Amino acid sequence: MKKNLSLYALQQVFAASCILAFPVVAVAEADQIQRVELNGVNATNKVRQGEPTIVSVFGKEELARYGDTVLSEVLKRLPGVTISESKNKGTVISLRGLGVGYTQILLNGEIMPDGFAIDTIAPENIERIEIMRVAGADSSAQGIAGSINVILKKKTTQDQTEVKWRLNQQLGYVDPGLTFSSSGKSGDLAYNLSAVLDRSRTDNNDRIDEYLLQKAAPDSRQAETLLSARQLQQAAQVQRDSLSITPHLNWQINPDQTLSWQGFVNQVYLHQTKQESETTLAGPTTDFPHNTSVWNGHLSTARNTFSWERSLENDAKLSLTTGWNYFRRASFFQFWGSDVGGQLLQHRDVSADANENVFKLNGKYLVPAIKDHALSMGWETSYGKRQEQRTEHDQDAGGNQVLYTNQQYDASMTKLALFAQDEWHLSESWLSYLGLRWEHVSVQSDVAGGFALAHTDSLLSPIVQTVWKLDAQRQWRFALNRTLKAPTLVNLIPRIIRIDNDNGPLNPDQQGNPVLRAEKSWGLDVAYEQFNAEGSMLSASSYMRKISDVTIDSLSQQANGWLVMPVNNGNAVVLGIELETKFALTAIDASLPKINLHANLNRNWSRVMNVPGPDNVMPDQVKFSANVGMDYQLQAGWTLGGNYSFQSHGAERASAYSYASQNPQRKLDMYSVWKVNPQTQIRLSVSNLLHQDSRQRDDYEDTQIRAGQQIVKARNAVWHLLWEQRF
Repeated sequence: MKKNLSLYALQQVFAASCILAFPVVAVAEADQIQRVELNGVNATNKVRQGEPTIVSVFGKEELARYGDTVLSEVLKRLPGVTISESKNKGTVISLRGLGVGYTQILLNGEIMPDGFAIDTIAPENIERIEIMRVAGADSSAQGIAGSINVILKKKTTQDQTEVKWRLNQQLGYVDPGLTFSSSGKSGDLAYNLSAVLDRSRTDNNDRIDEYLLQKAAPDSRQAETLLSARQLQQAAQVQRDSLSITPHLNWQINPDQTLSWQGFVNQVYLHQTKQESETTLAGPTTDFPHNTSVWNGHLSTARNTFSWERSLENDAKLSLTTGWNYFRRASFFQFWGSDVGGQLLQHRDVSADANENVFKLNGKYLVPAIKDHALSMGWETSYGKRQEQRTEHDQDAGGNQVLYTNQQYDASMTKLALFAQDEWHLSESWLSYLGLRWEHVSVQSDVAGGFALAHTDSLLSPIVQTVWKLDAQRQWRFALNRTLKAPTLVNLIPRIIRIDNDNGPLNPDQQGNPVLRAEKSWGLDVAYEQFNAEGSMLSASSYMRKISDVTIDSLSQQANGWLVMPVNNGNAVVLGIELETKFALTAIDASLPKINLHANLNRNWSRVMNVPGPDNVMPDQVKFSANVGMDYQLQAGWTLGGNYSFQSHGAERASAYSYASQNPQRKLDMYSVWKVNPQTQIRLSVSNLLHQDSRQRDDYEDTQIRAGQQIVKARNAVWHLLWEQRF
């Protein structure tokens, strides 16, 4: 089966290459371009090979290859990263296939606030992405599966201006985009400015089939009774407008002192209209068989970081970082629920607002040179205030008030971390990394009449990593570390969030749990790596995580309907294997085509001890994922390529009563780049060329009832045309 899958992937890649082909002008500089790209691959391999920690680095050339407009599309092709959609949890970006919250997403090494969507970061503003399977002591320990660190642009080494014009096409919509970047230097002051303006529109069409059965008594010969069966059609139109600006200044005060400022401003406006119509096959209708809703959201993010670095005697170094982070989410929701005849029954008006301000002060001291050691220590501190308010006003058709709520809370967040680490060269072939981090997180909320909350998490995390070099090309890695997954504010606040329509065991209301504890984990990693001078590499690794206080969703039936709440539920074990390779055909034989191949495979297993089997796996875990891709220099100045991905969740049992499954996902992306001259190139790409529908199945069964639901989401291909001009 795997052999046929790989063959099918390669057939699709070469077939779609014909679609993307367009005339090419050969340029003399193309051979030089190829050498530069190859040198970049070698440089990336050398960084990975020489690092004492398990980290992979991907530069901006590799990230920009397909001309993506959202970051999740970039991440899905990176080794070990999976992108999936979880019911009621949105897009899930994960390492080791684990679900929401197990993978730590960082921006310039800092944790992002609750409610921040990673797709609001424009790929054009990114300098590189670091994937850390095991983070060092100077990074937060809140990443059981690992960390993905997004580094914004800040290189200021040369004078250069670049403009990119973009057109995106999806389902008949043609949307524009513009990117501007400029860098330069004047005396001791260097700068970089990058700005991205983008618009995207799409139509989402979902179909939901559901049924509810009354079970017969155990000693009865009667058949089950069909209580209800219905089909719901949902159509949503979404428009997204965004502006992202990333400035950076670097001042070389003197040969020993540097002062820099990194800014980030992001504005995103979202507008969604949604229509739902119901076809009743048996039993009663839902509360609002025909309904319409409109949602408007405004997300604002601003981050300012000031860094001062000074070189001291005996190779010692002191660095201080301070800054302020701001996040605001304002949303306005209108819902009109009608009966089967279209008569208005209820109007719902909801406004929600969240504001967060965080101030930070971090320091790091590199201890004066000790032979064969690179010893450093430091601290991280931050204090934040978060305010949230949610107002709901429901009226019937006559304008009479049905429900009014005004929920608000203010929370303060204090974080403190102390760390020490040592990179120790025991010999020419043996490098070790020893780290110790103590991390403390406290959340407090005591607003009168609001949601009282007091939550504290602390963790002492030892980190041991070692590299044993067999020779100049081959090496083994071992790592042991301690990590945690702290609960989010949304999961802590005991506020009930009602669903709009059709409450049931498969579509319940949601409530936070103020006594929820952090999940804590011990992790072990083993890897074998081989790097060749031609830029090829091979990696095979395995991992294991033993997690305590695993969080699962607890479902119960209340007086006002079904409700789900996160609870701690004992221990779990997670383990898996990861394979990765990349190589050029010309390294095998110089007469072969200039094709670079890359592939990766991940297989993950897990078991939640307190959930009965079979299929008692971690929530939303991706069991198997694979990527295979190529980059082909067809002629001088013309490169094309593609990437085929496969992802399978399998079956999942959340409790003795709940069961879920999802169909395997197959995606094909293609790109072609034509370099007109050294300053100009045209990029044409398509994402999700197979546009396979997503099918998710959920079932619930207890001693009284049996319910089933299938959600089918239509998927579409997205085309990108990009003109890149340098000055």
